[in-house]
Amino acid sequence: MGFQITLTEAQVAQLWAYLRRCVNEVESYLRADDISGANTFMDQVVNEGGKGCHDLVLDAVARIRGQSDWRTFISHE
Repeated sequence: MGFQITLTEAQVAQLWAYLRRCVNEVESYLRADDISGANTFMDQVVNEGGKGCHDLVLDAVARIRGQSDWRTFISHE
């Protein structure tokens, strides 16, 4: 048994804007080698958007850094 959620164009735009902001924020922490700050921010993402948003943000960050997904994330050391 499945279900479908329908979002308005405004809701989709709001979701993409949120994810874009989160990815940019995490990237800024990682560029500054501030892993603690990145982890604290990602805790906030989980609290605000849930585990799904957390995973989407980390997958995007990993792909920006040339990795297949965040579960295999390797620092740029």
